Amino acid sequence: MPAPARGGMTAREIGFLIAVGAITVLAGALHFARAPAVAAFLAATGALGGMAWVVSFATEQVGERFG
Repeated sequence: MPAPARGGMTAREIGFLIAVGAITVLAGALHFARAPAVAAFLAATGALGGMAWVVSFATEQVGERFG
């Protein structure tokens, strides 16, 4: 895989983004499958933290691009 362009995403960042998406889907699946509340809560907590990372990462990308 070629090196990312200036301001592009690294393989590690792409991996984290995929993991955040998977945890988010898991949280929704646990909720609608009527899984134990603690399991759904823990998955949702991880998803919320991951989404916060996505927002901060996107903000940094916009800042790098537009200065």
